[in-house]
This record gives sequence, structure tokens and C-alpha cells, in this order.
Amino acid sequence: MNTSSETWQPGGQSVQISHLEKVYWPQTGFAKGDLLRRYRQIAPVLLEHSHSLLPPVQEVLPHIAAAEK
Repeated sequence: MNTSSETWQPGGQSVQISHLEKVYWPQTGFAKGDLLRRYRQIAPVLLEHSHSLLPPVQEVLPHIAAAEK
């Protein structure tokens, strides 16, 4: 099987992405590589607005600590 791969460097770290040709949605032919490229394309917009969707770590940690007891 001939598999495609790419090396991406998000945040300065190398990440090897393989099996980019794997089809996730056969009806449309949309593959893993298509999905990852789309995520990469829209990441700046998602990250810009995610701070308003996620609670700060300082608010979450006490709840995690309480749940572990």
C-alpha cells in the first residue's frame, strides 16, 4: 500500500502525519488529508475565538482536584 505522509510544524514541533489518502467519508471522497488541511486552514480563526468558549485553567483545576478525592 502506497501511503502518503507530510511533516507539519505546528508551534515549532515536528509532527509526522501519515495515511493522508485514507477516505473518511466515501460518499464524498473526503480523506484524512483533506480534513487536516481544512482544520489547519481555519485554525487561526478558531483559536482566536476559543478563549471565550473555554473556562480559564484556574477555574477548572479546583473542580478536577475535588473530583479526584
